[in-house]
Amino acid sequence: MTKTLVQFLQDAADRFGPRPALFFKPSIRYQKWTYTDLWEGAGRVASLLQQRGLNKGDRVLLWGPNCPQWVLAFFGCMRAGVIAVPLDMRSTLDFAERVADKTEPGLVFVSRLTPPAHQELNVPKVYFEEMEELTREMPDPRDAEVADDDLAEIMFTSGTTGDPKGVMLTHANLVTNLEGTAEHVPGNPSNRLISVLPLSHMFEQMASMMSALNCGANITFPTSRQPTVLFRTMRERRVTTMLLVPQALDLIMKRIEAEVSRRDKQRIWRFMLKIAAHTPFRLRRLLFRGVHKQFGGSLKLIVSGGAALDAELGAKWSALGIKVIQAYGATEASPTISCHTLKHPRFDSVGRPIPNVDVRISEEGEILVRGPNLTPGYWNEPEKTAASFEDGWYKTGDLGFMDQEGFLHLRGRKKDMIVLSSGENVFPEDVEALLIKHPATKDAVVVGLPRGSGVEVHAALLLEDPSAVSEVVSWANRQLAEHQQIRGSTAWPDEDFPRTHTLKVKKGVVVDMIQGYASA
Repeated sequence: MTKTLVQFLQDAADRFGPRPALFFKPSIRYQKWTYTDLWEGAGRVASLLQQRGLNKGDRVLLWGPNCPQWVLAFFGCMRAGVIAVPLDMRSTLDFAERVADKTEPGLVFVSRLTPPAHQELNVPKVYFEEMEELTREMPDPRDAEVADDDLAEIMFTSGTTGDPKGVMLTHANLVTNLEGTAEHVPGNPSNRLISVLPLSHMFEQMASMMSALNCGANITFPTSRQPTVLFRTMRERRVTTMLLVPQALDLIMKRIEAEVSRRDKQRIWRFMLKIAAHTPFRLRRLLFRGVHKQFGGSLKLIVSGGAALDAELGAKWSALGIKVIQAYGATEASPTISCHTLKHPRFDSVGRPIPNVDVRISEEGEILVRGPNLTPGYWNEPEKTAASFEDGWYKTGDLGFMDQEGFLHLRGRKKDMIVLSSGENVFPEDVEALLIKHPATKDAVVVGLPRGSGVEVHAALLLEDPSAVSEVVSWANRQLAEHQQIRGSTAWPDEDFPRTHTLKVKKGVVVDMIQGYASA
């Protein structure tokens, strides 16, 4: 049984050697890396690291965009026994310096596309664009004797305040999570993925990179996340599979429906969606062949993660003839905790726990997780590690429940739950899900704001017309329970809410800004 990522990659190269693994189009033609190329290229990177004086257990930062060189650098670290420390492309210099102070890296892989501030980072650098030339004549690396309980990577939180904490993940954590995930979503060698979400986050790293390489599929890295580039790449590569967060799924669907409105085809669009729900998948794709043409004609599967997917949105995508399965996870869990199977997707839950992960709900409604995929803790943070575990169970900070069929349902973050002075609880996600259904609403965030001795439910609304705020709130309140009623509202003045790198809204920043507007 595979126990380390080194064995995983070697096994993939043995099984799929000449098959294409990675595609990239930096100019007019696609470049291709086979599975053999990936194994050998990672070996040359490992040899480069060893030549630069790095030994097993040393740390290396990866601060660059998704591309084949990122993958080669990552697995080069694995073959050298070096611990990878991925950074989001959009990390600030301050954040990168704090991570460097904590991990004392011997080298950082960067790109010319990495924010210019990277030049000020006082760590030796290797550029992705120069990696091929630097490693061309490298000999085979020395055997680093990597064990399953050795650290593979440290994933740092990307919060804007406070000290970032580094989630330690071992080879065994990642390999066992891959095995469990593959039992729910086995993958297929004919799959053609496009890598959109950052590889510096575990969702893309596990469900895209590792899952694709596990089954002999291939991954294409677009040169930009601009919609025109993404759609062109999807058409050129006839992409079958992609990972998206619900926010992105919603944005794409709104783009499609905006085009429907522009052509004044709303009535026929609604009629087609209605009949598609009772039509086989193959015929749905014919029914909406114009939409599929924009995606290249081959997109069949979207894996949604990072937040709960609105059931109505999931049903719309399914009506188009594209399967959408949800996954739920946490970086500390490597990351998959639960997901749906291809045969039984549902949009009202985040699936059943994968086979080697145990889940239970605490008395307070918090989701607790246990399994071989769980982090041994936070890098040099024993107190934070102890606070996150209870009798071997990881406390996710998410609220949820299990239904009678064993499906897990999310209720939102424990820290975001609004506790009223009456003792009743309001789950912001429930109110937000209703608000975004109003046609005037582009997006909505619901928070609890202090008012006197209590807390009020407050909605921040992103609207096409800011004057519609009262109309939207009144419309929602007519459908909400008494304790859920929106008592205050703000028409958001910016183009979007402040978000993390994975498009989650920074609710703490939203609260601070609302209070700032009120006191101005």
